[in-house]
Amino acid sequence: MKMRKIIRFKRRMQWLFGVYLRTKHIGTVKTWNGLLSFDSKDRTLGRSLHVEREFERELMINSVKFLKDRNYLSADNDGMVLDVGGYVGMSSIGFINAGIFSSALVFEANPNNFNILKKNIKQNNLSDKMNAFNIALSDRSSVMQMELSDKNYGDHRVRDGEVSDVDIFNESERKIINIESTTLDDFLLEHKDIDVKAIKFVWMDIQGFEGHFLQGAKNFFKENKNVPVCMEFTPYMLKRVGIDKIKFTEIVSEIFSCFYIFGDETGHKYSAKDLIEIYDKYDFKTAGAHLMLVN
Repeated sequence: MKMRKIIRFKRRMQWLFGVYLRTKHIGTVKTWNGLLSFDSKDRTLGRSLHVEREFERELMINSVKFLKDRNYLSADNDGMVLDVGGYVGMSSIGFINAGIFSSALVFEANPNNFNILKKNIKQNNLSDKMNAFNIALSDRSSVMQMELSDKNYGDHRVRDGEVSDVDIFNESERKIINIESTTLDDFLLEHKDIDVKAIKFVWMDIQGFEGHFLQGAKNFFKENKNVPVCMEFTPYMLKRVGIDKIKFTEIVSEIFSCFYIFGDETGHKYSAKDLIEIYDKYDFKTAGAHLMLVN
Protein backbone atom coordinates (compact mmCIF):
# COMPACT_ATOMS: atom_id res chain seq x y z
CA MET A 1 0.00 0.00 0.00
CA LYS A 2 2.81 2.41 0.91
CA MET A 3 4.66 1.63 -2.33
CA ARG A 4 1.47 2.19 -4.33
CA LYS A 5 1.07 5.64 -2.77
CA ILE A 6 4.68 6.49 -3.59
CA ILE A 7 4.18 5.42 -7.22
CA ARG A 8 1.00 7.49 -7.55
CA PHE A 9 2.71 10.51 -6.00
CA LYS A 10 5.60 10.22 -8.47
CA ARG A 11 3.18 9.94 -11.36
CA ARG A 12 1.25 13.02 -10.19
CA MET A 13 4.48 15.01 -10.08
CA GLN A 14 5.50 13.69 -13.50
CA TRP A 15 2.09 14.67 -14.84
CA LEU A 16 2.22 18.16 -13.36
CA PHE A 17 5.80 19.11 -14.21
CA GLY A 18 6.56 16.80 -17.12
CA VAL A 19 3.27 17.11 -18.99
CA TYR A 20 0.75 19.73 -17.92
CA LEU A 21 3.05 22.68 -17.14
CA ARG A 22 5.11 22.19 -20.29
CA THR A 23 4.26 23.85 -23.59
CA LYS A 24 1.10 22.34 -25.06
CA HIS A 25 1.88 19.02 -26.73
CA ILE A 26 0.56 15.50 -27.25
CA GLY A 27 1.47 13.14 -24.42
CA THR A 28 1.45 9.35 -24.70
CA VAL A 29 1.33 6.69 -22.00
CA LYS A 30 0.85 2.93 -21.89
CA THR A 31 -2.35 2.06 -20.01
CA TRP A 32 -4.70 -0.86 -19.42
CA ASN A 33 -6.87 0.54 -22.23
CA GLY A 34 -3.95 0.65 -24.65
CA LEU A 35 -1.16 2.96 -25.79
CA LEU A 36 -2.99 6.26 -25.54
CA SER A 37 -2.11 9.80 -26.57
CA PHE A 38 -3.86 12.85 -25.16
CA ASP A 39 -3.65 16.64 -25.15
CA SER A 40 -1.26 17.76 -22.40
CA LYS A 41 -3.67 20.54 -21.33
CA ASP A 42 -6.57 18.14 -20.74
CA ARG A 43 -6.68 18.15 -16.96
CA THR A 44 -9.14 15.27 -16.70
CA LEU A 45 -8.35 12.47 -19.13
CA GLY A 46 -4.64 13.22 -19.44
CA ARG A 47 -4.14 13.27 -15.71
CA SER A 48 -6.19 10.11 -15.20
CA LEU A 49 -4.29 8.17 -17.83
CA HIS A 50 -0.92 9.35 -16.59
CA VAL A 51 -1.55 8.76 -12.90
CA GLU A 52 -3.92 5.79 -12.87
CA ARG A 53 -2.70 4.12 -16.07
CA GLU A 54 -6.29 3.30 -17.00
CA PHE A 55 -9.62 4.95 -17.69
CA GLU A 56 -12.97 3.54 -16.48
CA ARG A 57 -11.64 -0.02 -16.48
CA GLU A 58 -14.02 -1.24 -13.77
CA LEU A 59 -17.02 0.49 -15.35
CA MET A 60 -16.28 -1.07 -18.73
CA ILE A 61 -15.65 -4.60 -17.46
CA ASN A 62 -18.46 -4.61 -14.90
CA SER A 63 -21.08 -3.13 -17.22
CA VAL A 64 -20.50 -5.87 -19.79
CA LYS A 65 -20.50 -8.53 -17.07
CA PHE A 66 -23.74 -7.06 -15.71
CA LEU A 67 -25.41 -7.42 -19.10
CA LYS A 68 -24.02 -10.91 -19.73
CA ASP A 69 -25.21 -12.11 -16.34
CA ARG A 70 -28.72 -11.04 -17.32
CA ASN A 71 -28.50 -12.45 -20.86
CA TYR A 72 -28.58 -9.08 -22.63
CA LEU A 73 -25.19 -9.94 -24.12
CA SER A 74 -24.13 -13.45 -25.07
CA ALA A 75 -21.40 -14.99 -22.95
CA ASP A 76 -19.12 -15.43 -25.96
CA ASN A 77 -19.96 -12.06 -27.53
CA ASP A 78 -17.18 -10.78 -29.74
CA GLY A 79 -19.18 -8.37 -31.87
CA MET A 80 -18.92 -4.65 -32.44
CA VAL A 81 -19.27 -1.87 -29.87
CA LEU A 82 -20.83 1.39 -31.06
CA ASP A 83 -18.97 4.15 -29.20
CA VAL A 84 -20.97 7.39 -29.30
CA GLY A 85 -18.82 10.27 -28.11
CA GLY A 86 -15.58 8.36 -28.54
CA TYR A 87 -13.28 11.16 -27.30
CA VAL A 88 -9.74 9.89 -28.03
CA GLY A 89 -10.78 6.25 -28.17
CA MET A 90 -9.86 5.11 -24.68
CA SER A 91 -13.13 3.13 -24.28
CA SER A 92 -13.42 1.51 -27.71
CA ILE A 93 -9.70 0.73 -27.85
CA GLY A 94 -9.88 -0.68 -24.32
CA PHE A 95 -12.84 -2.91 -25.18
CA ILE A 96 -10.94 -4.41 -28.11
CA ASN A 97 -7.57 -4.72 -26.39
CA ALA A 98 -9.24 -6.46 -23.44
CA GLY A 99 -10.89 -8.97 -25.80
CA ILE A 100 -14.38 -7.85 -24.78
CA PHE A 101 -15.41 -6.83 -28.31
CA SER A 102 -13.68 -7.56 -31.60
CA SER A 103 -14.37 -4.27 -33.40
CA ALA A 104 -15.70 -0.76 -32.90
CA LEU A 105 -17.61 1.96 -34.72
CA VAL A 106 -16.70 5.30 -33.16
CA PHE A 107 -18.15 8.81 -33.47
CA GLU A 108 -16.34 11.89 -32.15
CA ALA A 109 -17.52 15.37 -33.15
CA ASN A 110 -14.63 17.50 -31.90
CA PRO A 111 -11.90 17.74 -34.57
CA ASN A 112 -8.96 17.94 -32.15
CA ASN A 113 -10.14 14.92 -30.16
CA PHE A 114 -10.78 13.12 -33.44
CA ASN A 115 -7.22 13.67 -34.66
CA ILE A 116 -5.88 12.11 -31.46
CA LEU A 117 -8.42 9.29 -31.79
CA LYS A 118 -7.01 8.47 -35.24
CA LYS A 119 -3.49 8.50 -33.82
CA ASN A 120 -4.52 6.14 -31.02
CA ILE A 121 -6.19 3.73 -33.42
CA LYS A 122 -3.05 3.58 -35.54
CA GLN A 123 -0.56 3.16 -32.70
CA ASN A 124 -2.63 0.32 -31.24
CA ASN A 125 -2.63 -1.42 -34.64
CA LEU A 126 -6.42 -1.39 -34.79
CA SER A 127 -7.01 0.25 -38.17
CA ASP A 128 -8.59 -2.97 -39.47
CA LYS A 129 -10.89 -3.27 -36.46
CA MET A 130 -12.07 0.30 -35.90
CA ASN A 131 -13.98 2.77 -38.06
CA ALA A 132 -14.05 6.34 -36.73
CA PHE A 133 -16.03 9.33 -37.97
CA ASN A 134 -15.67 13.03 -37.16
CA ILE A 135 -19.35 13.83 -36.75
CA ALA A 136 -21.97 14.19 -34.00
CA LEU A 137 -24.90 11.79 -33.88
CA SER A 138 -28.07 13.77 -33.33
CA ASP A 139 -31.75 13.84 -34.26
CA ARG A 140 -31.08 15.57 -37.60
CA SER A 141 -28.41 16.36 -40.17
CA SER A 142 -27.22 19.90 -39.56
CA VAL A 143 -24.37 22.25 -38.71
CA MET A 144 -24.44 22.65 -34.94
CA GLN A 145 -22.45 24.47 -32.28
CA MET A 146 -20.14 22.87 -29.75
CA GLU A 147 -19.10 24.54 -26.47
CA LEU A 148 -15.47 23.82 -25.61
CA SER A 149 -14.36 23.15 -22.05
CA ASP A 150 -10.91 24.53 -21.26
CA LYS A 151 -10.35 21.98 -18.46
CA ASN A 152 -11.96 18.71 -19.47
CA TYR A 153 -11.73 17.98 -23.19
CA GLY A 154 -14.27 15.21 -22.78
CA ASP A 155 -16.79 17.80 -21.59
CA HIS A 156 -17.17 19.61 -24.90
CA ARG A 157 -20.95 19.86 -25.43
CA VAL A 158 -23.19 20.15 -28.45
CA ARG A 159 -25.75 22.94 -28.27
CA ASP A 160 -29.23 22.75 -29.69
CA GLY A 161 -30.42 26.15 -30.82
CA GLU A 162 -30.10 29.21 -28.61
CA VAL A 163 -27.85 29.47 -25.57
CA SER A 164 -29.50 27.67 -22.67
CA ASP A 165 -30.68 29.60 -19.61
CA VAL A 166 -29.64 26.53 -17.57
CA ASP A 167 -26.09 27.69 -17.01
CA ILE A 168 -24.84 26.97 -13.49
CA PHE A 169 -21.20 26.66 -14.56
CA ASN A 170 -21.22 29.50 -17.12
CA GLU A 171 -20.97 27.10 -20.03
CA SER A 172 -22.51 29.79 -22.25
CA GLU A 173 -19.22 31.70 -22.03
CA ARG A 174 -17.20 28.86 -23.52
CA LYS A 175 -15.50 29.14 -26.88
CA ILE A 176 -17.73 27.90 -29.70
CA ILE A 177 -16.95 25.93 -32.85
CA ASN A 178 -19.21 24.60 -35.60
CA ILE A 179 -19.54 20.84 -36.08
CA GLU A 180 -21.56 18.62 -38.39
CA SER A 181 -24.25 16.25 -37.22
CA THR A 182 -26.31 13.44 -38.68
CA THR A 183 -28.60 10.73 -37.39
CA LEU A 184 -27.43 7.18 -36.85
CA ASP A 185 -30.25 5.99 -39.10
CA ASP A 186 -29.18 8.23 -41.99
CA PHE A 187 -25.53 7.39 -41.45
CA LEU A 188 -26.14 3.65 -41.69
CA LEU A 189 -28.21 4.13 -44.86
CA GLU A 190 -25.26 5.96 -46.43
CA HIS A 191 -22.65 3.41 -45.26
CA LYS A 192 -23.89 0.08 -46.57
CA ASP A 193 -20.44 -1.42 -46.04
CA ILE A 194 -20.92 -1.41 -42.26
CA ASP A 195 -22.25 -4.68 -40.88
CA VAL A 196 -25.08 -3.34 -38.75
CA LYS A 197 -25.90 -6.79 -37.35
CA ALA A 198 -22.42 -6.98 -35.85
CA ILE A 199 -23.27 -4.12 -33.44
CA LYS A 200 -23.98 -5.74 -30.08
CA PHE A 201 -23.59 -2.89 -27.59
CA VAL A 202 -23.85 0.90 -27.49
CA TRP A 203 -21.49 2.79 -25.18
CA MET A 204 -22.54 6.44 -24.97
CA ASP A 205 -21.14 9.52 -23.26
CA ILE A 206 -22.17 12.72 -25.03
CA GLN A 207 -22.74 15.19 -22.21
CA GLY A 208 -26.51 15.58 -22.25
CA PHE A 209 -27.07 14.93 -25.97
CA GLU A 210 -28.20 11.35 -25.37
CA GLY A 211 -31.85 12.13 -26.06
CA HIS A 212 -30.99 13.62 -29.44
CA PHE A 213 -28.96 10.55 -30.39
CA LEU A 214 -31.78 8.17 -29.43
CA GLN A 215 -34.30 10.17 -31.46
CA GLY A 216 -32.09 9.82 -34.51
CA ALA A 217 -31.55 6.08 -34.00
CA LYS A 218 -35.13 4.83 -33.76
CA ASN A 219 -34.95 2.68 -36.87
CA PHE A 220 -31.70 1.08 -35.76
CA PHE A 221 -33.13 0.10 -32.37
CA LYS A 222 -36.44 -0.98 -33.90
CA GLU A 223 -34.56 -3.41 -36.15
CA ASN A 224 -32.05 -4.39 -33.45
CA LYS A 225 -34.16 -4.62 -30.31
CA ASN A 226 -31.63 -6.72 -28.40
CA VAL A 227 -28.82 -4.15 -28.49
CA PRO A 228 -28.40 -2.70 -24.97
CA VAL A 229 -27.15 0.82 -24.24
CA CYS A 230 -24.92 2.01 -21.42
CA MET A 231 -25.24 5.77 -21.08
CA GLU A 232 -24.27 8.54 -18.74
CA PHE A 233 -27.42 10.09 -17.26
CA THR A 234 -27.11 13.69 -16.05
CA PRO A 235 -30.39 15.65 -15.87
CA TYR A 236 -28.58 18.99 -15.65
CA MET A 237 -26.87 18.40 -18.99
CA LEU A 238 -30.08 17.13 -20.58
CA LYS A 239 -31.89 20.29 -19.54
CA ARG A 240 -29.19 22.44 -21.12
CA VAL A 241 -30.23 21.09 -24.53
CA GLY A 242 -33.94 21.46 -23.84
CA ILE A 243 -34.88 17.94 -22.69
CA ASP A 244 -36.82 17.75 -19.43
CA LYS A 245 -37.85 14.63 -17.54
CA ILE A 246 -41.14 14.22 -19.42
CA LYS A 247 -39.45 14.46 -22.81
CA PHE A 248 -36.57 12.18 -21.89
CA THR A 249 -38.93 9.55 -20.47
CA GLU A 250 -40.96 9.68 -23.70
CA ILE A 251 -37.85 9.26 -25.85
CA VAL A 252 -36.54 6.27 -23.89
CA SER A 253 -39.96 4.62 -23.51
CA GLU A 254 -40.54 4.73 -27.25
CA ILE A 255 -37.45 2.59 -27.85
CA PHE A 256 -36.78 0.57 -24.68
CA SER A 257 -39.02 -1.32 -22.28
CA CYS A 258 -36.74 -1.32 -19.22
CA PHE A 259 -33.62 0.11 -17.64
CA TYR A 260 -31.23 -0.55 -14.79
CA ILE A 261 -29.33 2.00 -12.73
CA PHE A 262 -25.84 0.58 -13.00
CA GLY A 263 -24.20 0.31 -9.61
CA ASP A 264 -27.53 -0.08 -7.84
CA GLU A 265 -26.76 -2.97 -5.47
CA THR A 266 -30.23 -4.42 -5.83
CA GLY A 267 -29.91 -4.71 -9.60
CA HIS A 268 -33.55 -3.64 -9.77
CA LYS A 269 -35.14 -3.61 -13.23
CA TYR A 270 -37.28 -0.52 -13.81
CA SER A 271 -39.93 0.02 -16.43
CA ALA A 272 -38.78 2.67 -18.91
CA LYS A 273 -41.68 4.85 -17.79
CA ASP A 274 -40.21 4.88 -14.27
CA LEU A 275 -37.52 7.29 -15.50
CA ILE A 276 -39.82 10.17 -14.71
CA GLU A 277 -39.93 9.03 -11.08
CA ILE A 278 -36.17 8.62 -10.53
CA TYR A 279 -35.22 11.73 -12.54
CA ASP A 280 -35.45 14.14 -9.61
CA LYS A 281 -33.06 12.02 -7.54
CA TYR A 282 -30.25 13.12 -9.85
CA ASP A 283 -31.55 16.55 -10.79
CA PHE A 284 -29.02 18.82 -9.10
CA LYS A 285 -25.84 20.29 -10.56
CA THR A 286 -23.74 17.52 -12.13
CA ALA A 287 -25.22 14.58 -10.22
CA GLY A 288 -25.88 11.56 -12.37
CA ALA A 289 -25.70 7.83 -12.88
CA HIS A 290 -25.06 5.25 -15.57
CA LEU A 291 -28.18 3.72 -17.06
CA MET A 292 -28.49 0.40 -18.86
CA LEU A 293 -31.31 0.66 -21.41
CA VAL A 294 -32.65 -2.72 -22.50
CA ASN A 295 -35.54 -4.57 -24.08
